Amino acid sequence: MVWMAFSLGAVRIPGVGVDLLRPEVDELRLAAWSDVVRAVGAIERGEYAPAPAQSCERLREQLSDPRTTRWAGYLDGTVIGAAEVRPAGEPKTAFTRIYVLPDMRGHGVGRSLLTEVVRDQRAAGTEILATTVLADTPGARYALHLGATVGDELVINVLDFATLDRAVLERSVTTDHDGYQLVHWSGRAPDLLVDSYALAKRAIADAPNNHLPPGAVVVWDRDLVRQSERERADRGVELWVTAAAVAGTSTVAAFPAVEVGRSSVDVGQEDTVVVGEHRRHGLATWVKAAMALRLADELPNVRRLSSTTAVANTGMRAVNARTGFRELTRRLLVTIEIAGLAERLHL
Repeated sequence: MVWMAFSLGAVRIPGVGVDLLRPEVDELRLAAWSDVVRAVGAIERGEYAPAPAQSCERLREQLSDPRTTRWAGYLDGTVIGAAEVRPAGEPKTAFTRIYVLPDMRGHGVGRSLLTEVVRDQRAAGTEILATTVLADTPGARYALHLGATVGDELVINVLDFATLDRAVLERSVTTDHDGYQLVHWSGRAPDLLVDSYALAKRAIADAPNNHLPPGAVVVWDRDLVRQSERERADRGVELWVTAAAVAGTSTVAAFPAVEVGRSSVDVGQEDTVVVGEHRRHGLATWVKAAMALRLADELPNVRRLSSTTAVANTGMRAVNARTGFRELTRRLLVTIEIAGLAERLHL
């Protein structure tokens, strides 16, 4: 259902509507939502996007994920905006993105979408909203006007498989790393490694950044890893992991993780981790190169792998450069308290 006179507290915006996207939504509406996201991404981030049919197929898969909610924003019946929100890695924090076609801004659609996000997340008990914005843009200025706080500056890096330099990656993979061995898995972590893998996941807290408060990193254990694996399986996706394990042991020293779906075209690294005592051995370059080759060999439809790194994390940025990633753009990570945001929106 579309509300054609959207209400923001005492304010009504004629012609503006917001519609919750569900798996049963028709193809035209899915395509319109995807078109908005792709168009804004192409303008603001220089990113190419999947063809419309692929976007609709991927989006329908994603709509079955109960953790993520999406809305379409309308002006006089035409979709010109899109929003999505999902849990972030930090406690009681959600990550949101809101898109409005640049030449259609100023009509209240973005504000209407933000209002729905805030209502939804306030009801869910979320306390903090996070998002990323390009610096010195209307989006950044609007976020700051609403009371957002700037955390990290982030580098968005991409590895294009069409121009992949296999020789460079293969040299990295075949370089001897005495005392370590590569272990690959998809979906379910091996029973012998799952406990060490969970501990290694906690090491993300050591990465240089400005946005993680003390205690914000999830305290991963075997049960949380298995729960996460089941949730992904329910959504029809898998986490692919390529780990460096200490030879002859069940100790995970380093790994990158990439979520892969049935129709994945562009995939993103969720984490790249090297446990403290195993740093300075070239493991990050080794496992990243091995993962890139694995994706290229086993998933011929994948066009690009992306990775987000804090500007302050100079070590991982150097690793990305060595493995062929190029810098696509930089964004600011901003956060805002939902209680204050609801007050500013008169909710």
